[in-house]
Amino acid sequence: MLVTKTSSPSHMVVGLNLFDRWVLYDAENQSYEDFSPTKADFKGAATIHFAGYVDTANPGVPGKKPEIAQVTTASDATTPEQLSLTPGQLIVVLHKNSNSWWLGELQEFHKPMAESGRLTEAEMSMIFVNWRELIMCSTKLLKALRVRKKMAGERMPVQVVGDILSSELTHMQAYIRFCSCQLNAVALLQQKTDKSPDFKLFLNILDNTPPTHADHAKLRAALEQAEELCSQVNESVKDKENSDRLEWIQNHVLCDGVTENLVFNSLTNYLGPRKLLHSGKLHKTKSSKELWAFLFTDFLLLTYTSKQFSSGPDKLFNSNSNTQYKMYKTPVFLNEVLVKTPSDPSSDDPVFHISHIDRVYTLKADTINERDTWVQKIKAASDHFIETERREKAYQARLQKNSGIGRLLVTVLEATELKSCKPNGKSNPYCELTMGTQCYTSHHQPDTLNPKWNFNCHFFIKDLYQDVLCLTIFERDQFSPDDYLGRTEVPVATIKKDQDGKGPLVRRLLLHEVPTGEVKVRLDLQVYDQTPH
Repeated sequence: MLVTKTSSPSHMVVGLNLFDRWVLYDAENQSYEDFSPTKADFKGAATIHFAGYVDTANPGVPGKKPEIAQVTTASDATTPEQLSLTPGQLIVVLHKNSNSWWLGELQEFHKPMAESGRLTEAEMSMIFVNWRELIMCSTKLLKALRVRKKMAGERMPVQVVGDILSSELTHMQAYIRFCSCQLNAVALLQQKTDKSPDFKLFLNILDNTPPTHADHAKLRAALEQAEELCSQVNESVKDKENSDRLEWIQNHVLCDGVTENLVFNSLTNYLGPRKLLHSGKLHKTKSSKELWAFLFTDFLLLTYTSKQFSSGPDKLFNSNSNTQYKMYKTPVFLNEVLVKTPSDPSSDDPVFHISHIDRVYTLKADTINERDTWVQKIKAASDHFIETERREKAYQARLQKNSGIGRLLVTVLEATELKSCKPNGKSNPYCELTMGTQCYTSHHQPDTLNPKWNFNCHFFIKDLYQDVLCLTIFERDQFSPDDYLGRTEVPVATIKKDQDGKGPLVRRLLLHEVPTGEVKVRLDLQVYDQTPH
């Protein structure tokens, strides 16, 4: 990546090397065009190693792709020529000498770029958006695959991965926000996706897996989920106005009263990408306090501001506005509300009531028509939320109708020494249990790193030697995909061998791909009598 300035001091032009193609991106005009860089293009420009690579003999000129190594063990430099390394860092290997020393370049770009002063904070946000989220959700998939490889045993091939792909793709929706904010980049990446064979390796896995193989059906299901995710990304890109308004709300609403990180332009927990359904001014009936309300697909947010101004979407979402809004109350989830109008139909008072668990909000609109619009939209969104939950539960029930050749009774007793992902060290952990398409989720325990669930569930066994029980611990987030706290697996064949007619087993299982953590479970495998009667 190279960064240069035009005649205007604030006008930044960025050259990006994406998959061996150079693109010149104009940050001010938000446009791009292809170009072929020469050495002259790099004179006077800041060169930053980003998505591409250069020929070290001819700096600034694209060269042959070098070997890239990942650090697995931390080490401290003992001489000025050495690098201090931490696990997970990437190194471009330039040369390997005979005495096992490597010459390489440490691949860091986000932090040095931010500290260089060559890009403003706004320009960094425009380029990277939710870059850290992308790394996190991709790391979750990598960790799940590492756990599967580790549990398979040393030098043993992994037979099944489709269930992991199917499960982890549900945590990849961070790309929706990234792509909706990077419209030009998405168009470029889509073009490269269509042409690059590297992006078709997933399809090759499916093509080369015989229909009779145990992993074929799971890979097919994972492919369908991947296509659905791409569809959601494309839909989000098309709905640019919604995306822009969600980003505006993110920058203008202070969410100090929410313990979790609320990202408006993201995936909801149940309803796909979040959409802004309605917004406007309301008043409290008793105090006449002015509130600004935002109705999303999954919750209603009431805010206030000390600055008074005329209502209307143009004023509310003005890109030049410096007005800051504060939350009046924590978000009101729409699957828990009941909205009503006054019992007297002849009343001309534009008042309506929202009942939420043990609290009632009495609000007033400016006109009867505005009141009716709010009531209609809240009711419709609430009904959609509740119906979506009902359909999901019915779908899960249908998946479990096939009794198979036996069943596995599981009780998740507790977890210990979990490592929180939150800055305050607190956690709301729950356990997700999967076996193929069968899935159960325990209740979450608030503010603890040593939860006691005593959660019971059962799985139907279809293949004693291919089915695998997967347990993943997550940290509950109401507004965004949940954080990963560890994962472990138990093959049904191992349970059968260990149980061997002795009755239920109690096991403490180490959580993988996290610093600390164990989960304690009770397992009882019951194989049906296969003797013909």
